[in-house]
Amino acid sequence: MSDNLPNTSFYYDMSTAKGMDTFLKHIHTIVKSNPELSMNSDIIYNELKFNNLKKLEVDKYSQGISVEHFFENWRQRFIGRKNLKAFRDEVRFPYFFQFVNPIKHDTGEYIKLYIPLDYEHLYEGVNQIFDFLDKEGIEHESIVSSQMRVDNVIIRLRADDFDNANKIIDFITSNSKIKGGLNRVNPFVPSRKGIGIMCEHGNSYNRDISKLICSYMDYCKINNINETSAEEFRKYIKSSCYDMSVLDTFELAYNGHSRVNTNEGILNGPLSEEQKYSLFLDTLRETYKKYGIKQIKSAIVNAINDGDYGFFIRGTGNTKYRENLRKFVSGEDIFNMINDRLKLFMDPNAISISIDGVASQFCDILFSDELVFMLDEISNVTLESRGKEQLEFALNQFLYTGKTSAFSRYRNGDTSINYRNKMARIDNKTILDIVSKSLRIKGIDTSTLDTKDLINIYINKLIESKYDYESGMSR
Repeated sequence: MSDNLPNTSFYYDMSTAKGMDTFLKHIHTIVKSNPELSMNSDIIYNELKFNNLKKLEVDKYSQGISVEHFFENWRQRFIGRKNLKAFRDEVRFPYFFQFVNPIKHDTGEYIKLYIPLDYEHLYEGVNQIFDFLDKEGIEHESIVSSQMRVDNVIIRLRADDFDNANKIIDFITSNSKIKGGLNRVNPFVPSRKGIGIMCEHGNSYNRDISKLICSYMDYCKINNINETSAEEFRKYIKSSCYDMSVLDTFELAYNGHSRVNTNEGILNGPLSEEQKYSLFLDTLRETYKKYGIKQIKSAIVNAINDGDYGFFIRGTGNTKYRENLRKFVSGEDIFNMINDRLKLFMDPNAISISIDGVASQFCDILFSDELVFMLDEISNVTLESRGKEQLEFALNQFLYTGKTSAFSRYRNGDTSINYRNKMARIDNKTILDIVSKSLRIKGIDTSTLDTKDLINIYINKLIESKYDYESGMSR
């Protein structure tokens, strides 16, 4: 799943459906003109990387010309900065130059900004951008690619750092040395003022959307469909994609600023059905981040059954989530939205007939990838400090009793994050499903595994992943 539950704390650009149309037609033309070509998602991913680049920049890439000659200049220029480290990691990330002011209290969830600078503006644009981030003391982890591509500058911020994200976008788009060099972003990525924006917690949305486009092209070929469009692609992925966060990020790009802007505080109505759903999703996401999966299930059940919105988060900053939800989204609206969404992902006969069951099914689907990331993180902390046997005991104890006391509380003495408390946010009834999904993401067929094997293989895969990471190998 991807980069990804979208949020509406930005006022997004208009729909990019026209750009999607153009790109899909381009890929379809390649497929029709080369019937012997075995189209795959890597080809599409590469086309997306270079989509909207100027011919000069595409030519530079095809000739093997990179921008690595800027790397040493940047390293020298930014030496000794108070809030910035500028370096190249030759072993782990040789194709990128990094700018970092470490993110404190890192949760593994981020806002990503994609800044598509052209070749002429790249060197000075990067200087200006990271001078600004250094001066403002903004926490971030950023990279610049060695090759010209439409996402050649990426800034990663903490997931709740909307103020700095907007501040950076406003700085870039008002700076004469930068804004004239902005290419158009990938049309499948939501954007504000021409800067791509996504929320991320591990997987690549661009990789996921490339796989879906590839699948759509196969579908068109098998069914002799001669015309492609963003609208038809949208219908196709709604019936074939089982990752809600990918669908919702796509919808955000497709619909543009018809989405509601929840950063306005108390909203003015009326809201469309689409805007109601975006408000509901954002409220769920913020409630989940603070209180966990059990609370959002209770929040949904209480809102539907009793019109009680008290279990949803009150708000963050200027955003009044609970008040806006109570004002514009009824319990009946919530029930209907959940049911409609579940029908996209499940056999209608498998959807629960109880309110509790429907809420549980919806939340488990919506947050499954986030829960996988969270469990992997918590398990790694225990694995690092107390070893394999302790982690096996902790997982089994949690499975059968819901107790978290066998997990390590802190990582390396850092008391800013209590990992036992994070574990308590996971529903122990779903722990095996989360473990199973983590293994499937890593390429393991779990269909025939019993509980003992599931947990043992899960722990072994965590150990392998840790070894690969420390060896500089790709995970």
